Amino acid sequence: MSAGVRVATFDIVDNITVIVAPALDAKTGVIVTAPVQFGNDKGIQRTIEITQDYIKQQPLVNGQVYYYAVTAYSYDPQWNTPGSLFAAPFPSLESAPLVITAEPTAPSPGSRIFGAFGDTLVTTHDVASGAKSDGIVYPIVVQPDKLTGHTYSITFDTAGGKVTWSLTDKNTGNVLLSKQTAQTGNPSDFLSADGVMPVLIGAPNGFKDFEEVANANGPHASTYGAFAFNSSGFPDEVDANNPDASGGPTPDPAGGKWGIETGETGSGFSYSNFLSRVERNDDFTRTVPYDFELRFTAAGGEAFTAFTDSKMIHVPFELWNIGIGTPNDPSDDVRLIPWINDVNGDDVFNLDGVDHSISGGDNDPETDWIYWENPTDMTPGHSGYDAWVAAGDGTTGVGKEVMARMVLVNWNGGSVSATNFPNNVNEQLPAAGTVFRILTTKPNRIADSYTYTTTAPSYSVATAQADVNKINVFPNPYYGMNTSETNRLNKWVRFSHLPPGATIRIFNLAGILVNTLPTTDATSTFEDWNLRNSNGLPVASGIYIAYVDIPSLGKTKILKLAIVQEEQILPTY
Repeated sequence: MSAGVRVATFDIVDNITVIVAPALDAKTGVIVTAPVQFGNDKGIQRTIEITQDYIKQQPLVNGQVYYYAVTAYSYDPQWNTPGSLFAAPFPSLESAPLVITAEPTAPSPGSRIFGAFGDTLVTTHDVASGAKSDGIVYPIVVQPDKLTGHTYSITFDTAGGKVTWSLTDKNTGNVLLSKQTAQTGNPSDFLSADGVMPVLIGAPNGFKDFEEVANANGPHASTYGAFAFNSSGFPDEVDANNPDASGGPTPDPAGGKWGIETGETGSGFSYSNFLSRVERNDDFTRTVPYDFELRFTAAGGEAFTAFTDSKMIHVPFELWNIGIGTPNDPSDDVRLIPWINDVNGDDVFNLDGVDHSISGGDNDPETDWIYWENPTDMTPGHSGYDAWVAAGDGTTGVGKEVMARMVLVNWNGGSVSATNFPNNVNEQLPAAGTVFRILTTKPNRIADSYTYTTTAPSYSVATAQADVNKINVFPNPYYGMNTSETNRLNKWVRFSHLPPGATIRIFNLAGILVNTLPTTDATSTFEDWNLRNSNGLPVASGIYIAYVDIPSLGKTKILKLAIVQEEQILPTY
């Protein structure tokens, strides 16, 4: 190990990098404190690409055997804590090295490998029903020579209440990876199979868009339905249908610019504030993966003033859960229950007289606060809502809260300080027919599946015959030594790019057969000659002819090899 060179260190992200420990100074015999480990705090990595000889500081050489040692080390933060029951004598222990050998080589003659380490394969994302998830899968090639040419699928399961995924070879039906949980996008968290590491990125929980999809004139191309001034973080900050809106909603026919926000508390209009209040500290388990609509209708519906005088009141809108990515399919829509914070206490859903901080001035009036509640009966349609209305007390038939503290704001609609407020506002509420749609991100789920196909290495006889021209021998000339030789008695040259079934015969210039090397098999494309004749004696310096015969391909190759031997010293007399 002392003669080795450290290639890389991978350690968990824990803010611990260099570890120092008591160590013996070999020169002085004194115990000193010295670094023993050098972490980088970048996380564990399961693959590494090595392209150079770190000892000789040169590119790797085909046919050269390289030796690598892999160890694991630990860290005990309490190692020197007085009185600690579990204190260790040293802060770090390191395992014995696991030695791995590697021999770079070109593809076997006749073979072609498609792809390289680090390539990303194309995936197809399918969904059985609803919308596709917002997740991403990118398979990374880590062993190009192991690719099979098969098609693989990634599917999901929710058994045990936790989303897991499996990788299946669709050609064989074999499950290669099962019950995997990682969806971090960090390659260090993933395993590989058949030369590919499938890396998954699960969609982060959040809102994907706020839209107005209809107004008093009927349905229209979706426009922005929230506020995102000053880069406040709301998704889809620019309204493609109204690029001059500077992140604000498109005016309705009556002139009102209505957008979704959270009730004014003096804490600003940033997206982070919106999430903390509407989603109660970003608890998206209540909303994701469903989509929702707030519909202003002629009939309206009932609401409960849960935070003031606990009355059932009539409101001009309806709340709906519209399913998972199926806005045009009403069969899975569920009508939800509105609870109201009647800020001005007048038992009417209306503008509450508070100016929202969405812009300067006092002309951005907001409505009373809306709380979205599930009915206990979540059967598609309005049966759960109807049962809640029939109960009449506002609480019977109410299930889990979905969203809270939501308001609609009329941007620059009229001053809340005017003596004739709210009659001075250009539109006191959105008109019947107005529909606001709230879209959430879609995590990977059972309905989703991903597929990708690899390209296997190819082989053809014609290519193998053409590759005969690549057969070579090195070093050539052999001048007294080979830099890869381990001692003066272990001398050799190496023939490369050999196909299976090749026989090499060595002749001197007089045409006398000097030696015949073993016939090659499929395990290696290399064959070494120890520079000895068939009797095991070293050959003399000179020019030699290597005749490579490959009957299986109907090909031969002739090489000339120059050998300059060092002075021979016989070990015995």
